[in-house]
Amino acid sequence: MVVALIAKNEIRKIVNYRFTYVIAATLLMMIMLNAIASGYKLNLYETHLIGLGDVFMSVGVSTIIFNMTILFTILSLFLGLSSISEERSGGVLNVLLAKPVHRKEVIMGKFLGLCGFVWTLIVISLLLSLLLLAVFFRMPLSFEDTVSRMTAFTILQFANSALSIGLMMLFGVILSSYYNTLLCGATYFYLAWCLDIPSQFNVISGLVPSTLFMRIMDPKVGTTYLLDTNVAFSGWLEGAVPYLLLLALEAVVVVVLSRIIFSLRED
Repeated sequence: MVVALIAKNEIRKIVNYRFTYVIAATLLMMIMLNAIASGYKLNLYETHLIGLGDVFMSVGVSTIIFNMTILFTILSLFLGLSSISEERSGGVLNVLLAKPVHRKEVIMGKFLGLCGFVWTLIVISLLLSLLLLAVFFRMPLSFEDTVSRMTAFTILQFANSALSIGLMMLFGVILSSYYNTLLCGATYFYLAWCLDIPSQFNVISGLVPSTLFMRIMDPKVGTTYLLDTNVAFSGWLEGAVPYLLLLALEAVVVVVLSRIIFSLRED
């Protein structure tokens, strides 16, 4: 009950952030521009795009998903930062901890609230992308196959966002300073998602979220891309499941570590 109340309060807080509206507006603009541009080009050149399967997925949807992933990662890191580090710096967290709640419940409630909000935004964004693409281009060739692939991508996007939230919360729990936490999160994002430096180190590359995300999208590089309808969905799923489970496990481990460390701290 306490966890649910904290989660609900966290969602209310998120809705009041201007940054949330900036990301949502950027997503909406990107989705609309992609639908209009993809619809225009695909209507003209679809007959020339031989061998790409259903171009609704392999071109129309594929064009937008990486930018969408970057935006959701940035949003998730920001939300994770605001949940612990910002509230600690502003003294809000001390007010919450003064109430009869356990520190573990605080971490769990905040994490679930943030994840619930991001999940909702992911689903709305993807549904809107598909709807607008269908309006400006055409419907996908196979409704069932499209549902399967987009459901899988939704789960993948959510797992990546949940891990990003968890990582930033962990940084906030470990580091006392808001600015140190912000710097740590910005450095992680730049190295992992912009420069892709961790992939150059074989020992850790398989554990880095950005590398895992790309591996899940195409488990057998070049032959099992999720949005390539020439590849059976079952073929993609067979190769992707182990990596998807690893990504989910990392999110769980990060949250558990945050709960343990936060419970042990006295500040």
